[in-house]
Amino acid sequence: MSLVWIYVSAIALLFVVQWRSKNSVGLAIVYVFSYSIIHLIAAYVYTIPEYTPKSDILLQMGHSLQNTLSGFRVATFGLLGLIAGVLICPFIFPVSLKAKNFLRAPAVTSKLPGTLIVISLLSFFILAPIFRRIPSLGSMATAGTAVSVIGVFFYCWQAFHQKNTPRFLFGLLGVFVFPFLTIVFTGFASYGAAAAASICMMVVHFYRPRLVACVVLLICLYGGLTFYANWMMHRDEIRASVWGERTLSVRLEQASKMIDDFELLNTGRHLHLEIIDGRLNQNDLVGKAYRQLQLGRVEYANGYTMLVAAVAWVPRIFWPGKPATGGSGQVVSHFTGQKFAEGTSVGAGQALEFFVNFGWYGEFFGFLVLGLLIRYVDERAGFYLMHQDYWSCARWLLPGIGLMQPGGLLAELTGSFAAFAVFGYALHQMFFKQFYEFGDLKLNDTAGRNTQRQPNCRRYS
Repeated sequence: MSLVWIYVSAIALLFVVQWRSKNSVGLAIVYVFSYSIIHLIAAYVYTIPEYTPKSDILLQMGHSLQNTLSGFRVATFGLLGLIAGVLICPFIFPVSLKAKNFLRAPAVTSKLPGTLIVISLLSFFILAPIFRRIPSLGSMATAGTAVSVIGVFFYCWQAFHQKNTPRFLFGLLGVFVFPFLTIVFTGFASYGAAAAASICMMVVHFYRPRLVACVVLLICLYGGLTFYANWMMHRDEIRASVWGERTLSVRLEQASKMIDDFELLNTGRHLHLEIIDGRLNQNDLVGKAYRQLQLGRVEYANGYTMLVAAVAWVPRIFWPGKPATGGSGQVVSHFTGQKFAEGTSVGAGQALEFFVNFGWYGEFFGFLVLGLLIRYVDERAGFYLMHQDYWSCARWLLPGIGLMQPGGLLAELTGSFAAFAVFGYALHQMFFKQFYEFGDLKLNDTAGRNTQRQPNCRRYS
């Protein structure tokens, strides 16, 4: 239990640092929230005296207090490294940007949130099915759908600072659309839930009063876990309708059963606790890898997976012989000794990957560098946000969202970071460049009021 308190105290310190930052959108909070879902929650489950794994699946997989404790110890050490990186980043990489002059047209101010959401919907329904069939373009498809996270965030930000409460609440309620869409059209809830969580955490970062923000955070946590428990109890039926290419009405009917049989998360119900332990306990995998390394059954990677991550941004279409890890699941199987059914999605996670490369040193310093990178991107996005240059903020924020994958491989992080940055650059060249590079553009009198060239306005107070 003492480890849990150390972990929670570290999170509290991070929130204080992020809330006091002048230039921030809260990316570190977003990452730590997702990281905690797969590490802290399961650790807390094992502090409940009445809980012990009983289902055949969990027993067969070897879930235990010992593995969870060992893995959570490693994860906590990594969290401390991440926060250290967040703390020292401003001293190593101070923000030295200058506010840009741009045409303050509605397309890049009041209407930008809607524009980004439209771009995202087009990517999700039209571009994504095409891009996923083309080598090296899969991450670009994901980047297109991630644009909607930024669009909804800007919508909430503008509504809050305009003191438009109905519009702000409408934007918050819109986050529930994300898991609904991914469930009905892909059969996966994790992608939509991660998008919704990212928006909620960025809202928590700027919302005042802080006490209300903390209450919202707890509601998001409890609501998310409640949704997850209900999703897992109906997942197989819903996926059968989606992957069986049934009609939309059949998919909606199956999804509605989750609402009809809805249950609030109850820590006194053993089934709910086993659902969390079964799929949200990344500590179990980290603990197994720790044991395998300690017993000498496997050798440390000595930086190999980090090397793969370092070159992951290079498209395989340009480098056919690029090193490969064989997927997150194979990395986990190799270092934990645990075999998974074919087609099972298993994330390695940074806590496991940093440790299996260089042990405790790799864990701390790997997360320290990751914390530096997240804070570096976060402060530059925050700088432009505070100057109401929303598109420049979005260009930094988009690759930052690519880093919000605490349960994925490092190669997936670096690949997403690069692909999301390229997608933002492509959007800039196709649509938004005209507002930043004026050339011989002539402004007519009717549009001049909205598109006149002027410096960025003052920061929000």
